[in-house]
Amino acid sequence: MHVAGRLAAAGIDAARGEAWLLLGAATGQSRAALMAGVPVTLSAGQEARLEALMRRRLAREPIAYILGEKEFWSLRFEVGPAVLIPRPETETVVETALAQVADRAAPLRILDLGTGSGCLLLALLSELPSATGVGTDISAAALAIAARNASALGLAGRSELLRRTEELMGWVKDGSLRVRIDRQLPLAAAAEAHAELEGRRTTGKVLLAP
Repeated sequence: MHVAGRLAAAGIDAARGEAWLLLGAATGQSRAALMAGVPVTLSAGQEARLEALMRRRLAREPIAYILGEKEFWSLRFEVGPAVLIPRPETETVVETALAQVADRAAPLRILDLGTGSGCLLLALLSELPSATGVGTDISAAALAIAARNASALGLAGRSELLRRTEELMGWVKDGSLRVRIDRQLPLAAAAEAHAELEGRRTTGKVLLAP
């Protein structure tokens, strides 16, 4: 049974699309090249790699973890088990934050609590050329992934990644914080946290990722 057929038989949605992705990962070719209609003959090594990838997917490992990457905000992000996979609907958080920014050229400062892969912070920095930001996470492995993503996107010079949140206190208290993204606060605490930030003479909103 071919790749797509095996995935479909296992009840995996979008089996055909995922089959192309796995074949591309096994051969090193792009999906466009594979779909060009030119017959592809796999080497023994490529066949073994494809089978190994297939077994991981049939075991229900997320395709993004298998491929090691996920697109978010039209940017490529490295992902792995140490971080959550960016979800398309989370792009609304970026849209909401950008809608609050009157001047995208302003030197804004962004705080992303629980940054994970860094997708939200880095997506915002990609749209705000004069902004800088800090991402925090309790996981050293997650911060390592976020750092690699920042470097790959050319945003390492405008982003800082911290594990110890107490290092942020002076940064927050100086009144320059403009956008805060917090995945950890319960929804009921949003108004209180927003009031706290306003009391420190900031102008941003508290944004809660889904």
